[in-house]
Amino acid sequence: MPNFCAAPNCTRKSTQSDLAFFRFPRDPARCQKWVENCRRADLEDKTPDQLNKHYRLCAKHFETSMICRTSPYRTVLRDNAIPTIFDLTSHLNNPHSRHRKRIKELSEDEIRTLKQKKIDETSEQEQKHKEINNTNAQNSNTEGGEEQDEDILPLTLEEKENKEYLKSLFEILILMGKQNIPLDGHEADEIPEGLFTPDNFQALLECRINSGEEVLRKRFETTAVNTLFCSKAQQKQMLEICESCIREETLREVRDSHFFSIITDDVVDIAGEEHLPVLVRFVDEAHNLREEFVGFLPYEADAEILAMKFHTTITEKWGLNME
Repeated sequence: MPNFCAAPNCTRKSTQSDLAFFRFPRDPARCQKWVENCRRADLEDKTPDQLNKHYRLCAKHFETSMICRTSPYRTVLRDNAIPTIFDLTSHLNNPHSRHRKRIKELSEDEIRTLKQKKIDETSEQEQKHKEINNTNAQNSNTEGGEEQDEDILPLTLEEKENKEYLKSLFEILILMGKQNIPLDGHEADEIPEGLFTPDNFQALLECRINSGEEVLRKRFETTAVNTLFCSKAQQKQMLEICESCIREETLREVRDSHFFSIITDDVVDIAGEEHLPVLVRFVDEAHNLREEFVGFLPYEADAEILAMKFHTTITEKWGLNME
């Protein structure tokens, strides 16, 4: 279901893949500014959580300096971004039309109050910047003569957040693997040109964000809702990491068992290339006979070349002793 822009006199919707759409912020102060600038009276009684879940603004309502394109797949707002570009008059040309988004008419007193509020906020921000600069200067002078501790330093707040963020992404990936859910939700030829349709991975990611997962919300709150949160390249890297971890855990058990045998299955076609499935059979610590898949090897028609590559992969890459 597409998201419609909440701004008055704006009919854009999130199926336009070339136009970013952004959630209302959960921060009460910033959210209030968004609502005030939208001039939507029907949004004033809604909570920041309700606005964040159900309402969006398109990029056309923000200054270009407030929008950052961090990659071809990701468009984000700056932390202090406030929408300032609105069409509040075009509906006056057609007074008899029905408006789904009613515009709040401001009195002269309210206009004066808003102007004064903006002036106060600007001066307050300037004062904060001065205080931060002074504090940084003092800290640099204090730390200049101190020797760095050679012990391992604890994780910084940013590192902890990155760790939790990656943990959440891998939890989604592992869940999809266990449930046999493909990462892609649609074939490329099924999606009309210019239309944005999230894949299965992004759909689950958005579900966890809307369920209140703080680490994902903080990471993607300012990200356009109709762009990829996690690109295909990043998903592929995560799959490779999972593959490596699972294989290494299996091979560790094989090494501990001392005795094992290598088994191959019928050649399979992967992306137009022939590969040989490789499995290993061994007895684990609980004395259970197990047979585990450990990977694919590119198939070679020449038996000698295949045997050489097979032996090299098993002994050098996977670290198994074939003696």
